[in-house]
Amino acid sequence: MVTANKKLIKALVISLLAGSFVFLPTTQIAYAADGDSDSVLALNGTNQYLEVTDPGTSPFDSTGLLTLQAWVYPTTSCNSQQTVATKVLSYLLYCVSGSWAYAFSANGTGWTGATTNVKVEANAWHHVAITRNTSTGNVKIYYDGINVETLTAQVPTTLTPNNQPFRIGQELSGNFFQGRIDEVRFYNSQRSDAQIKSDMNTWGPANTSNLVAYYDFNDVTESTVTNKVSSPGANTTLTAYSSPTYSNAESATVVNGEHVITFPRSYLVANGGWKIPSHVSTIKSLVVAGGGGGGSRAGAGGGAGGYVYDAALSVTANSYQSIVVGQGGSGWSDLPGYNGSNSSLGTLRTALGGGGGGHAGGANNVTRDGRNGGSGGGAGGNHSAGVASAAVGSGIQFSTYGYGLGNNGGTGMNSGGWPSGGGGGAGGSGANGVGGTTAGKGGAGIIDPIGGTSSCYATGGGGGVLEGASYAKGEGGDCGGVASPNNNAGIRGSSPRGAPAAKANTGSGGAGNGWNSSGADYEGGNGASGVIVLRYSMFSDVSITFSGGSQATYRGAGTITATANLAGKVTFYERGRVIPGCKNRPTNGSLVATCTWRPSVRGNVAITATNRPTNSYVSNASSSLSVFVTNRTGARA
Repeated sequence: MVTANKKLIKALVISLLAGSFVFLPTTQIAYAADGDSDSVLALNGTNQYLEVTDPGTSPFDSTGLLTLQAWVYPTTSCNSQQTVATKVLSYLLYCVSGSWAYAFSANGTGWTGATTNVKVEANAWHHVAITRNTSTGNVKIYYDGINVETLTAQVPTTLTPNNQPFRIGQELSGNFFQGRIDEVRFYNSQRSDAQIKSDMNTWGPANTSNLVAYYDFNDVTESTVTNKVSSPGANTTLTAYSSPTYSNAESATVVNGEHVITFPRSYLVANGGWKIPSHVSTIKSLVVAGGGGGGSRAGAGGGAGGYVYDAALSVTANSYQSIVVGQGGSGWSDLPGYNGSNSSLGTLRTALGGGGGGHAGGANNVTRDGRNGGSGGGAGGNHSAGVASAAVGSGIQFSTYGYGLGNNGGTGMNSGGWPSGGGGGAGGSGANGVGGTTAGKGGAGIIDPIGGTSSCYATGGGGGVLEGASYAKGEGGDCGGVASPNNNAGIRGSSPRGAPAAKANTGSGGAGNGWNSSGADYEGGNGASGVIVLRYSMFSDVSITFSGGSQATYRGAGTITATANLAGKVTFYERGRVIPGCKNRPTNGSLVATCTWRPSVRGNVAITATNRPTNSYVSNASSSLSVFVTNRTGARA
């Protein structure tokens, strides 16, 4: 167990059933095609991990500059220590007591590090990274591509090489990770702020200078994971223990005969994006950006990320479209919320990150103003100086791109409990603070128009207000008659750890925090990550072959094989008539059906197979083959 020096930081920023949902389960993948498919590692938190042993001279040893980073999806709040990646007794990226942390070892006998105040968010994707600079002794911590803190003299000045392994998901003494991990990269250099942000949403490149190891988990074979560096060092292939599993980064359902693909995080593959299926020329698309963070100290609600829906977006079959899903903006203590990040579907559609909520500190409106964004953040209350109301954040989604939805935030009050404004939502503006007692409600969101679910997207965050029973917090935005569904109601002046994060993958704005009379100033809630959802028609197809190729013998037995792309029942025909015993033959697990055919006529004969898919929303598919039938020369088969 790591003994850490705690230091508070500012947290910144397919069976197919008609009309039903069919989720692709997390399964072990024997091989995921390199370049086209983005898959992730899943660990049970009990005994699963991956390792590279140290033969005596390891490329993972570091005595100076280093960068270690990964996408993480913890399925718990990490109350006990859980390891993301480590060179045992050298450097360590992990979480503990509900927060992200790091540690280093100077001589392989003990750890020195810090536990940050960047809270662990269960069941949500986030990018975490640490860098170390030998000359300055500085360690920089990154969360969702943003440098949230730089610590000086928090690590040993030198690190000593050792013979310990490099591991993902476990430290030497245990501390297994429970959840998903992807895109683990180790550099023997200190990546810049811009490079960290780029790494977060980009596959590779695998030939980057000083990149020692890169594990994208997209080419898993048996129990090994290869290092994707273009010229990897010896002994850098990971070996998996206790059979961890791998799953697609995206999820897939079938709704009324159409595929629905949901991307909860940027899609990172060697070919640069998600491949449009060969039969698709139009899609329904929903692109939602990350929501803005809530403000602190009578802080306002964050604005929702921009919301862009197209019922028929033209696409090019077999093309690749990059998928970038924006992360939510963080809430700060003593500061306004930060804007969420943009989401984009290639060059076709972009949604703008939501505006951060204002903060009621200082003698002017510099920090009280709501930030502009996809939807605008609310204005903070006017606690310190009681000057004129601050400006609300403007919703700029439509005005910037000429498409999509975004609305303004609400205003704050300069009296009573200094209630702040609510953040704007896709379905309406944020409400104003009222009467010195009631903070503004977040703007309404919009029910899922594409996936056939009741999910609510892009609600504004509620405003914060002074502590005390006589003051009312601002509720998060409504959606489809449901009040505040996205965990982003503002709060009264809070105890440590601040306002909660908005519900992941909704693009909703974060909650505003209130003022605490003790003088402490705790952070607003983080905005929610965005999402991209695509929907397109399923394509029914079937191909046909004959065991004799293009020739058969009159009354001689042969086999017709039909291979479909969808489960169903296949009927076989000779010259348009059903072949006896070959009606409604079910496809097997390999989507194949067969028929024994004894030709009843001579000459050129057309044989046909028609697949009727199990999913009644999908049309039948047929395929024909011309076979020349010759006279029988021997006894009938």
